[in-house]
Amino acid sequence: MRLSHIYFFKYIYYHSFEMKKMIRRILPFLILFSIVYAQTSPAKKWVIIQDLQDRIVYLDTSAIKTYDNQLSVWGLSIFRTPQRVTPFTEEVLQIKSNLLFNNVTKTYSVIGTLYYDKSNRIIGESAPPRITGGEDSFEYPIQPGSSIESLYQKAFTYKTTGKLEVESSEYLANTDFSKENQRTAPQSQPTSSDTTIQPSGPIIISPEQNIALIDEANKKTIEKRDSLAAANRELREKKLEETKMNESMKPAVNPPSNKSDLSNINLDAKKPSKSKTKYDETSDANVRGNIWSDGIKYVIQLSSWREKNIAEKLVEDKQKDGHEAFLMQVDLPGRGTWYRVRVGYFDTLEEAQNYKRNNNL
Repeated sequence: MRLSHIYFFKYIYYHSFEMKKMIRRILPFLILFSIVYAQTSPAKKWVIIQDLQDRIVYLDTSAIKTYDNQLSVWGLSIFRTPQRVTPFTEEVLQIKSNLLFNNVTKTYSVIGTLYYDKSNRIIGESAPPRITGGEDSFEYPIQPGSSIESLYQKAFTYKTTGKLEVESSEYLANTDFSKENQRTAPQSQPTSSDTTIQPSGPIIISPEQNIALIDEANKKTIEKRDSLAAANRELREKKLEETKMNESMKPAVNPPSNKSDLSNINLDAKKPSKSKTKYDETSDANVRGNIWSDGIKYVIQLSSWREKNIAEKLVEDKQKDGHEAFLMQVDLPGRGTWYRVRVGYFDTLEEAQNYKRNNNL
C-alpha cells in the first residue's frame, strides 16, 4: 500500500471520530430544543369555517363538549378591519363566544362573549342570564344560512365523525389566527374619539346587545321581544291609571275611633297582604333573560322540568328559603308538558331584576 493511501485512511478515521464526538455533544441540545419548541409552538386548534366579506369565522375544535342533547362550542369572529361598535369606545377586532346548542329544538343560548381590540386586549364582555336547563334556557333559534348555523353544523359533524372540512382564506395564510393577525391586522388612523376617557375595565353589555352583534340573523327576534316589552309597559301603565281613577271615585271611609277595642287582635298572625291581581298565564311572555310578564305583573323563572315531582320539590325548597315560589304548567306544541318553577309577583321589571340580583336567582 502506498504511503499516500495510508495517510488518506488515517485522515478519514480521525475526522469521522471527531464528527461523532461533535454529534454526541450537540445531540442533547437538539433534543432539548425540540421539546421546548413543541411546548411553546402554538397549537392550531382554531380552524376557519367561514371566509366572509367583512370577517372570518373560526371554530375551536379542541373545546367541543356534549351534554345529553346539548353541544357546547367556542366560536371566534375576526373582522378584516377593526370596527366601531356601540357601546365600546375602542374599535373591536375580535369577538369570541361560548355557545350552548340544543340538538333537539335547534336553538341556542350564549354562555358568554369577549370583545378584543387590535392589541388583543379585552375591552368588553357579556354574561347572559343563568342557564337553568329545560326548554326555556335556549332563547334564540338557529337561523338558516347564518354563521351560528355554520358553527353548529361544523361542530356537530366534527364531534360525531371526527372529520371537518376546513375553509381556506385569502386573508390569513393559516389557522393560527393570533400569530397571523399580529402581522396582517391593519393599523387604523387615530380619530377624535380616541382622545376620550377610556373605561377602567371591560364594558358589560346586555344579552340583547350581545346577540345583535354576534348573530345579525336574530335581530328580528330581539326587536319582537323589545316591542312586546314596550307593549307590556303601556298596558301596565294604562291599567295602573284606571286603578288610580277607580280609587279616587270611591267614597271616603271615616277612620276608626281611637277608642276602639283592639285587645282581641293578634298582630303577630298577620301576613303581608298580597296583590289581588291574578297573573294572566295566557299572556305570559319572556321579557328579559329569565324574567317573564303577563303585561302587568312580573315573575322570575328559575327552571323548567318535564318531571312534575322534581319541579314540586324545587318549589317547596324555595318556599322554605322564604321565596314566594310557585309552579306553572305549560303545554308546548311538539315539546309536551313542562313544569316551570317561578318566583313572584313583582309590580315592575326593575323590582324583579333587583330581587333576582340580590338573591342570586
